[in-house]
Amino acid sequence: MGGKVEEVHIPFTCMTLFLLNSWLTLNIALTLYNKWLFVEAGFPYPLLVTLSHTAVGILLGSVTFFVSNSAVKSAWKQLLTLSVLFCMSIASGNMSLMHIHVSTFQLIKALTPVFQVVVSYFVEKRTYPRSTLFMIPLIVVGCCLALYKPPDWDPMGYALAFFSAFTCALQSSVSAILMHDMHVDVFSAWLWNSIGSFFLLIPFVFWFEWDKLEEDWVVTDKEKIIWYLIIGMALAMVRLHSFFFFFGALSISLCVCVHV
Repeated sequence: MGGKVEEVHIPFTCMTLFLLNSWLTLNIALTLYNKWLFVEAGFPYPLLVTLSHTAVGILLGSVTFFVSNSAVKSAWKQLLTLSVLFCMSIASGNMSLMHIHVSTFQLIKALTPVFQVVVSYFVEKRTYPRSTLFMIPLIVVGCCLALYKPPDWDPMGYALAFFSAFTCALQSSVSAILMHDMHVDVFSAWLWNSIGSFFLLIPFVFWFEWDKLEEDWVVTDKEKIIWYLIIGMALAMVRLHSFFFFFGALSISLCVCVHV
């Protein structure tokens, strides 16, 4: 895993640009929907929503797993680590949306490449080309200026968003190790990541959200709650499809750079 990473040159065809646009657009759409769900719709259950998205990952991953061809037995420790990081990143990101605006959350998540450079060096023993490193100070300065004296300052929300960005970088490095060094294909990785995340989240949903959910289930419209989850799961499924196609069309290195 040692050595310096060579700069990757990807031919940006119309198809790759379309896939990139689709994935990023669906990412933003899902974030906006979650923000509306948690704040405007009064459905403050970020862990339950994250759990429903992992269920979609299991469903989609189970279908694609039959066309994959990779051995995952030797990589169970890395897959478990990936599941933990995925839970931490997505759940903390969803929880932060209950405290800060979507625009603020996206600005903080834009710092993920900064964390990625540091994490890649210590976890993967890899470095990036100078052209990439040159952009890091510009990203930091730009984010700091945009976040200066924010109208939605909330210590908890900011801490959760920064934690989500950092664990997202860790997740990308573990994914790179799984798929580059251990030759686990993306479909198998996503399936086992979803299964692990699903079972890891269940006790936290029961511990932190179940009592409140039972109260709301009695006094609110049950169909409304079900539809909230179905719409979010549908968005997550479409986003996952675009992610798979995007990942298949481009290299892991490029996917890591835009995975914010």
